[in-house]
Amino acid sequence: MTLQAQDIYHWPQRPDRAAACEPTLIRVDVPAHRPAARIRLREVLREVLESWSDGGQKCPPLLETQRGPQWTDLLGGELLDLSLTYSGEVAWIGLLQGGWIGVDAMFIHPLAELDAVAGDFLGPATQAEIRSSRDPAQAFALAWTDMEARLKCTKTDLVEYHRRDAAAIANCKSRTLILPERIALTVAWRSPSMQDSHENHPESLGG
Repeated sequence: MTLQAQDIYHWPQRPDRAAACEPTLIRVDVPAHRPAARIRLREVLREVLESWSDGGQKCPPLLETQRGPQWTDLLGGELLDLSLTYSGEVAWIGLLQGGWIGVDAMFIHPLAELDAVAGDFLGPATQAEIRSSRDPAQAFALAWTDMEARLKCTKTDLVEYHRRDAAAIANCKSRTLILPERIALTVAWRSPSMQDSHENHPESLGG
């Protein structure tokens, strides 16, 4: 999969049901107020799940967990994993049938403690790459969203770099792009048959 801006459905554009282990990304405009944004995103999610459901059920069951909502039904005989992320007044839904998915987004902007945070959570090698980058804020956002998407994909909690199981989050594919409004967006996914590998290809679509 090569992630391009045109690969993202912009709601109310309705996504077709993808093949197994093919990620689907949906962009949704949401209120700035986070509780209202959460409600709006779940409304859209339910509409999509209803349209994809084999039985055409009106209210697919959503189980709220500490990691966000989960769908407890089957799709084509397989589980459907989902992931949500927010950035200001924009949010994304990631969906994957027959595997696991994580999405993460953040605005690209300077952070006062960027270097320290990179060292604590991204590790010394990535910290050095960010320091030497011509655009440290962008380099940080690309690395951070890639890490967060992989953590969401593997259902792993955020911990400091030295405490992390690096092999676990490496066993994902990921794609990152930069949206014109200076938002870094990453989707990470894996299937049960995926071999241990680390594939990450940041793609810039303009600043």
